[in-house]
Amino acid sequence: MNSKVWYVVFGWIVSAHAADATCAGGFSNRPNGEVAEWSKAPVSKTGRLETVSRVRISPSPKMKKSLATLKRDERFARLIKKHGAPALSRGDVSGNGMFRALVRSIIYQQLSGKAASSIHSRFLALFPRKRPTPRQVLGMSESGLRACGLSLQKIGYMKDLAQKFESRAIKHRSFAKMQSEEIVAHLTQVKGVGEWTVHMFLIFTMGRLDILPVGDLGIRKGFQIVYDLKALPDRKTMERLAADWRAHASIASWYLWRAADEAKTKS
Repeated sequence: MNSKVWYVVFGWIVSAHAADATCAGGFSNRPNGEVAEWSKAPVSKTGRLETVSRVRISPSPKMKKSLATLKRDERFARLIKKHGAPALSRGDVSGNGMFRALVRSIIYQQLSGKAASSIHSRFLALFPRKRPTPRQVLGMSESGLRACGLSLQKIGYMKDLAQKFESRAIKHRSFAKMQSEEIVAHLTQVKGVGEWTVHMFLIFTMGRLDILPVGDLGIRKGFQIVYDLKALPDRKTMERLAADWRAHASIASWYLWRAADEAKTKS
């Protein structure tokens, strides 16, 4: 497997390309500041460079159920036979773990994996055991954060996130009881955090099985390839096609990303 193509975000192999980035330079900003990305580079572009074998684990009972459901569709049955079970693991769901996961997603926006990894490493080095808390981030000077390579915009996003965690405006202790749609609405109040970022958080950190990141370009390309569509599908089309396996959409998404990556490397 080519390590120049496969990347890992929050422990999963994914695409960081959102579907609504349309400006000529490759990036666009959503209303709340979240950066969407569109690139001619491999679909799985943004993340920490690792090999797949490093994160592969045995399928959990829930994943086995998802795989059994997906195998009923011959399109996914072929992908499952080819790629095996997804290399998935849930992230740190403590309050500070959730905070760090969202901070990381902010840092990685609009950057190549290598550049983002370097900035993220320098950022973590500022804190004891490389585990920043909201209070510690709020106490950091702008100049100290700028020295890591962070832009003023991202520092603003990070500070807003930290303030909302510290003030408990973000009610992370309730996330386990909340519906995914409620968490999306809750977290998008943070500057720089939009639907795509929350979808990634729900999949990679919360371990939700029913997330379909319809704003991700890799997912749209995956649908186009797997379902042999003439054009990239819109949200409504994807939801319709996903009806039979919607409760297992996070697992299906892993295979849609694989299909998109394969097409990208062949082109």
